[in-house]
Amino acid sequence: MKKIVLVFSSLFSMAVLDANAQCTVEAFPDDTITLTCGDEIEIQLSAFGISGNFAINNDFNTGTPGTGWDQTSAATYTNPCVDSPDGSIYLWMGDATPQPRTLTTQSFDLSTGGTICYEMRYSVQAEAAPCEGPDEPDEGVYLQYSIDNGANWVTIDYLDPIGGFDPIITSWQQYCYGIPAAAQTPNTKIRWFQDATSGAEFDHWGLDNVFISVNDPAYSYDWEHNGFTGPEPPTVTVDGDSVFVVNYGNGVDDFCSDTIVIQTVPPVFTVSTTADTSICGNGCISLDAIADVLVRPESQPTFINNEFQPLLPLGQPTVIPVATGGVAVQTVQSGTIESICLNVNNPALPFPVNLATFTIVLECPEGATVTLIAAGDVSGTTLSNTCFSDAGVPLASGAAPFSGLFVPSSGSLDDFIGCSTNGVWTMTITNADFLAFGFFNSWEISFNVPEISYQGVYEWSPTTGLDDPTSLNPLACPTTSTTYELMVTDSFDCATTSTEVTIGIIEPGQLSVEATVTDANCAASDGEINLVVIGASGNQTIEWEDGTTGLVLSDVDSGNYSVTVTDGCVLDTIISVGSSPNQLSVNAQVTAANCGSEDGEITLTVNGSSGNEIITWEDGTTGNTLNAIGSGQYNLTVDDGCVLDTMIGVGVLGGPIIDSIIVTQPLLNQTNGEFEILANGGTPPLEYSADGAIFQGSNVFTELDSGTYFIIVQDAFGCQDTITIFLEKFSEVRIPSVFNPNSDNENNRTFVIQGMIEPELKIYNRWGIKILESKSYQNDWDGEKHSEGVYYYVVKSKEDGQGYSGYVHLVR
Repeated sequence: MKKIVLVFSSLFSMAVLDANAQCTVEAFPDDTITLTCGDEIEIQLSAFGISGNFAINNDFNTGTPGTGWDQTSAATYTNPCVDSPDGSIYLWMGDATPQPRTLTTQSFDLSTGGTICYEMRYSVQAEAAPCEGPDEPDEGVYLQYSIDNGANWVTIDYLDPIGGFDPIITSWQQYCYGIPAAAQTPNTKIRWFQDATSGAEFDHWGLDNVFISVNDPAYSYDWEHNGFTGPEPPTVTVDGDSVFVVNYGNGVDDFCSDTIVIQTVPPVFTVSTTADTSICGNGCISLDAIADVLVRPESQPTFINNEFQPLLPLGQPTVIPVATGGVAVQTVQSGTIESICLNVNNPALPFPVNLATFTIVLECPEGATVTLIAAGDVSGTTLSNTCFSDAGVPLASGAAPFSGLFVPSSGSLDDFIGCSTNGVWTMTITNADFLAFGFFNSWEISFNVPEISYQGVYEWSPTTGLDDPTSLNPLACPTTSTTYELMVTDSFDCATTSTEVTIGIIEPGQLSVEATVTDANCAASDGEINLVVIGASGNQTIEWEDGTTGLVLSDVDSGNYSVTVTDGCVLDTIISVGSSPNQLSVNAQVTAANCGSEDGEITLTVNGSSGNEIITWEDGTTGNTLNAIGSGQYNLTVDDGCVLDTMIGVGVLGGPIIDSIIVTQPLLNQTNGEFEILANGGTPPLEYSADGAIFQGSNVFTELDSGTYFIIVQDAFGCQDTITIFLEKFSEVRIPSVFNPNSDNENNRTFVIQGMIEPELKIYNRWGIKILESKSYQNDWDGEKHSEGVYYYVVKSKEDGQGYSGYVHLVR
């Protein structure tokens, strides 16, 4: 059982009034207190009643201090920061109020005792003036009394800023105190007093709704709780739901009351077990459960001082404190300090300053010290988020501004073992430089508070198939699909929680897969496999040979891919990815070059690609356009995973022009083919070359076998025209060598093939680019949209499969 002690020396609440009474009473602790079931809380009860007699009662709503005051500082009444709880005017000790900041009452007769109540708020530390809050331990506000007209003051309470970020004291709260016995005199003054600040622009606070009530001896208190009735007990111990009622009155005609509620809440559980899974046949699996009850969560409280402060030169220490509080681990243990971080800025003017002259030492509340930075450890003018931990690296490995995590210059953070985590930690910065001039910006300390939990009381249900139902990690060997429930209860039997795990049964041979395969495009890694697992429980895992998991394997090349499906049983299988055939082709738009000039151009359109093709020309140029070129043949490669190598010819303007070709096909088993090139234009003499051979003056080439021949005609200035010729073995089929769409002879207006019925036909231009293809040719090609010239044809008979090829001259 965890025991918690609540002592209320300063009390936070708004007064609770009985609707039918003139008196008011306020019980403390106020509001509803939550208590984790199983814990025990020790509470100091108290209450303050007011019967209507006030020495002072001021809400500052007139925008002035009001009556009853003997001394006031230059406070403001403009609500410069957050609103008060009721939205009314409050008194503010801001940057217009000089140090010390004081608010003192006149002398009052407080001999019968009474209550001092007021609302107060500290600003948050490091906000802009006039709303910059106190943070250092000596910058808080005292509540004091004097019984000798202000010659001497005795402290009733002091509100420590505890670093300047506490969410309670930086919001409006009501504080109530009984008037101490020593202050119960006919001549007593009360004051609020702040004597230490960092200047007018810092450490601001405010007051509202201040009253001092005077007791009436006729009034008394009675408490009711858990069957008890009587005067206020000094301390009560509570271990469950409780209600405390305080009654205040004169026993005649004035009565009021207030209530304190203690409410228990269930503990926090951390409960888990193995995820739903399956076993193969008669297999087993460990359930591996956790059944913890949380006592204290892990946390990492951080405390900071980021009040701008000049650093002293000439070896004088600048001491900068940070007040810590509320850390659940009371003393430092190994690893308790997570890190210490600081920021220092030394401007280059008026004198260049080097941090090499600085020594920075951290000191705990008990006086133990660790040197974070020794003289010579760092350089430059700035430390920016420079942090220290025993898990850091040496300062020698860093560079200005030394951002990062470092080990202390000497010693270890474990040297603080035994120090109090709650208290005032100080950073001392010493600069030996004579003319040093710099500024401290901030430093912070972070603590590690580990989680505390214990193993709850647990039970498995059902226990069938469990080798040890008393274990958190039993071996489960069910023979049918079974859902096991783990029920966990805290040790005080306050609450129960549960979790479930289902163990399915997969029989050997039950698993199979269906695969949808997208083949890769030639050599591109764009294939894909999509699996569907059949016979699985839904808890299966899929792992491919490269470690990839999941139903889909994408961006793969053609080949075989191993995959393992595990769902209790294991299925190993291989999926094949094929390769799609090459579908690439190109259409070329060619602009011929003028003779002797390089002003030709080729623009390509790629067919059958994915859109990601790369076009590379023989000179290394890439892209679908090749320009500023002369006449000739240009090799290129289209790569889209699949690869197409082809050649595009560029003609010449003003040079020789090949008009026609007279072809004699070679006979079967002979090399007696020949062709005669008929060309005109250009500057004589014309020369002729076939398949890269040296140029010759004759336009006739003989003793040729079947095949493809690349012909060049060149004039005296080197201007050229080219054509590709195909020779095939001789055929008896009659195919014309010339036709004229404008002819008077009907049979000569189209390209008419005799001796075959609807043959397959392909027509190519002089650069080898296919311009026509027909599976059932109807003798209807009239050359429309095509220029005069020589074209190459390939004809295939449907009857006997015999192929024929040759040249036809289109004239107009």
